[in-house]
Amino acid sequence: MDKKDCFNLGYIAKRVGNHGELGFVLDVDDVNRYKKLDSVFIELNNSLVPFFIKKIQIKGNNATVSIEGIDTITRAEELLKKSLYLPLSALPPLK
Repeated sequence: MDKKDCFNLGYIAKRVGNHGELGFVLDVDDVNRYKKLDSVFIELNNSLVPFFIKKIQIKGNNATVSIEGIDTITRAEELLKKSLYLPLSALPPLK
């Protein structure tokens, strides 16, 4: 996936707990649209890499997220401060 075909959803702000959970900051108008988010692209080394979401809990503009394959503190810390993207097709229509 190319960055030009995506929009920025937010970023990974912190690690949560000891099992690899992450704290996302969502930079969107309506976070409720993303309650059932099943995947996200994370920018790693100037490439967008898909990650699949096991569980997401939204509170305000923040989300606590469990991602498949990220189950240790070390793996979670590798993703800190990385940008999150979704395809433009997931962008809600403008009013």
